[in-house]
Amino acid sequence: MRQQPECKSNTEALLETLIKMVGRSNQKSEELAIRIKQLECMLIEIHTDAESGISKDLRLAASQ
Repeated sequence: MRQQPECKSNTEALLETLIKMVGRSNQKSEELAIRIKQLECMLIEIHTDAESGISKDLRLAASQ
């Protein structure tokens, strides 16, 4: 089995939780909304980190 990056593992775990919650008819929609918001925040954080890393790499390359 291939080892996956930690962020992908976290995302997959959140998605599994969402799928389980959707499968249960007694779960409140508020709980699902909270999980979706957590996933959204995680994706924004990953995107921001990636942009920051790219900017840093570009600045480093330009300074050399």
